[in-house]
Amino acid sequence: MSQIQEMCRICLHLKLEPDDTASITDDEFQAKIKTVFSFELPADDPLPCRMCRACCVKIDEFYAFHEAVRSNQVQLQLMLSSGVCEEDVKQEQADSDLEEAKFDSEIKQEASESDSEDDRPLKCRQGKVGKGEKSKKLEDENKQIKEFFKLGCESCSECFETFDRLQRHTRKAHDARASIKCCNRVFYKKCKILEHINSHIDPNQFHCDVCNKSYNSKYYLDLHNLKMHSDEALPFKCEKCGRGFPKEYLLKSHLETHVQVVCSVCNKTLASSATLRSHMANMHNGGTKHICDTCGQEFRTKLAMDRHIKQHLGINPIERVQCHICSKWVNGKSNLKIHIRTVHNEDNQSVACEVCHQMYPNERALSSHRRRVHVEEKFECEFCGKKFKRSIYLKEHRASHTGQALYSCNVCGMTTNSNANLYSHKKNKHPEQWLEAKKKAMTAAYG
Repeated sequence: MSQIQEMCRICLHLKLEPDDTASITDDEFQAKIKTVFSFELPADDPLPCRMCRACCVKIDEFYAFHEAVRSNQVQLQLMLSSGVCEEDVKQEQADSDLEEAKFDSEIKQEASESDSEDDRPLKCRQGKVGKGEKSKKLEDENKQIKEFFKLGCESCSECFETFDRLQRHTRKAHDARASIKCCNRVFYKKCKILEHINSHIDPNQFHCDVCNKSYNSKYYLDLHNLKMHSDEALPFKCEKCGRGFPKEYLLKSHLETHVQVVCSVCNKTLASSATLRSHMANMHNGGTKHICDTCGQEFRTKLAMDRHIKQHLGINPIERVQCHICSKWVNGKSNLKIHIRTVHNEDNQSVACEVCHQMYPNERALSSHRRRVHVEEKFECEFCGKKFKRSIYLKEHRASHTGQALYSCNVCGMTTNSNANLYSHKKNKHPEQWLEAKKKAMTAAYG
């Protein structure tokens, strides 16, 4: 029986590698399996649940192809309803989700069937324009492109005043197509270049008002709205988050992501098992620390450290925004939304603890109360049997048995077993150093 459990559930391959950790019990894989196969692979039966790497790749490819075809049907509906002309259909087909899912290339090409001087798809969308107005518009467009990009030939380095001239030169002299590269993407059409430039000028130009996602073009924003916010395309709606699905079984699979789970280490309640996995990796990752080489600041995740390093380099600096309620400054609009939701409770309604019925001004205060008061005392002292709610309390208590000095004052060398006592000692005995350290901590936290 043990040999059977070591088999790959999909292909029955016997020699699974140690890093073949994929399992059909994973929520994400269950959704893919239900989509790919017409029969069920129950996760709760006594059969093997692990899969080999080759089977994982195949399932991912089948699922990606399925989703790409489904997405393409939605694209066709969008093209039909919006009256996109034939040249546009050819243009957008080159950017289909199928190519992205299959190859996941670093440089995304926005190809077209026509790179002619008159830029027909742009004309097709804009309708008839007077000659004078068209000339002025063409001049403004050429000027805008030249301001953003150097219009040089990649083959011979010759430079041109307009993208149209670069197109003609590249086609005649090198039998190739002229292109502009930006943001790891390649653009062959003037209308797409202008659209991309505008996305830099106004990042919220193609912004979804429903879910706050931003897109690179109107086409993809329209496609997103049709796929994500259309009642006809997605009739099965999640009552918790409002997300829609084309099939009922996909909704059922999605509902599992809303089942709350509790972290076994710190007792924090997480929204789903996926959130718990992320929480464990970020917060309880065995002491792994990411340290900035420039200032020595420590971070729990590499993502946080990379974001911090970009601020040192002046790349994509985070905009500081101020809360209109308490005047606190936070990093970015998304953090401001979280701050208002968790701290100020915009509807001004207090929340009650379900255990002791004590009232709190917001969910953050209630959550903090739960972690401090209504938590099991599961950390037991091996010397006297006394139990504690947090591991740090047990560590400090255990030191009273062993005589180990856990903390020491960096000013006078005084030792203690309590971090709270050390803090009180510094504040009372070394107020100047305590105040300076507090200011540094505030500067590091809030800038």
